[in-house]
Amino acid sequence: MALLIDGFSAEGAARRVVVRKVLSIDNVAFAYKKDSQTVYSVTWGAHYVSSVIEPFHIMDEA
Repeated sequence: MALLIDGFSAEGAARRVVVRKVLSIDNVAFAYKKDSQTVYSVTWGAHYVSSVIEPFHIMDEA
């Protein structure tokens, strides 16, 4: 499984980070309120693959 993180760089350009080989290491929990947002709490762990495959890849907007 991979984790995709979208955000912005320090310069304000769009940035996308792909983290490879991730596993959820805790149970997924969420807080639910009828008149509010539902918030999910997940803890991820990234694992080393090999010296050939990068553990994460950063893509900046061109």
